[in-house]
Amino acid sequence: TLTREGIQVAWNAATSGFTPSHYLVERSTDGRGFGRPVAVTNALDATFTEPVPGKTEFFRVVAVNAGGESPPSSVVACRWVPDAVPVL
Repeated sequence: TLTREGIQVAWNAATSGFTPSHYLVERSTDGRGFGRPVAVTNALDATFTEPVPGKTEFFRVVAVNAGGESPPSSVVACRWVPDAVPVL
């Protein structure tokens, strides 16, 4: 979701008997090369307040528990344009 403050990435809780202790949010500039997590959270969302205006950024989420990490979520893309009029 785009906000005036930046980009909010939100996801549903992991299911299928996998109870996560936390989530890792990963970001990429090309949708393929994801490096270290940019957020570690117990919540079901994370807000990034310093996106590069006009540049597309890609995000994915990994759930983590004592057994390890889940496979990453699908990749989503977002382009932040400050003061843009929302399109419904």
